[in-house]
Amino acid sequence: MCAPRGSWDENAVQVMCTQAGRPSTSPRSPSRRALFYDAPVILNDITCNGTEASIVECAQADYGSFTDCANIAVAHCEAQESCNEPNAIRLTRFSSDTMGRLEVCANGMWGTVCGNTATIALVRVACRQLNHAPGGSLFRESDFAFLLDGLVPIRRTNVVCAGNEDSLSECSFNGADGDPTCTHRDDVIIMCATQSGCNEGDVRLVDGQNTN
Repeated sequence: MCAPRGSWDENAVQVMCTQAGRPSTSPRSPSRRALFYDAPVILNDITCNGTEASIVECAQADYGSFTDCANIAVAHCEAQESCNEPNAIRLTRFSSDTMGRLEVCANGMWGTVCGNTATIALVRVACRQLNHAPGGSLFRESDFAFLLDGLVPIRRTNVVCAGNEDSLSECSFNGADGDPTCTHRDDVIIMCATQSGCNEGDVRLVDGQNTN
């Protein structure tokens, strides 16, 4: 879609996101980009009222093939994914099942955890809840700049754990509005320790020349 100045607004983004299966009550701001593209441009100068079920139902000045488009329409939709188990957690964004961005199920939607107060105690609790060894490493999304997307809502802020809790919901926390300074650069990423066949509190000697 070609987006002449003034023709690509929040109403058009709302329709596009709804059609794409990502409806949102607060669609992200529309943008126009001057870039190279290899797909044909078939819509130009879109005007929507926000209630249409499809972008083709919006009024458009032109419908056909365009080769001189200076700015392509870009829509950023909220990537909210529903969930059914309150306070469940999961790791996403990495191929490993022991490392990923920590997400929690709240209000029927998956969302991230702000790391503004996160410590290694949070890692122990989250890994224990995920049935991994209760320990590991703590990172933030800003440590992996290539992962930043900002399209998933923040669900937990000010999370404080003692480390002996069985689930993250037993730690103290606030909701998404608990810390307005939280951004997705603060999203918690954890790496759980791999199971070693031991019980918590066991000790051993390794890499020595004998058993004592």
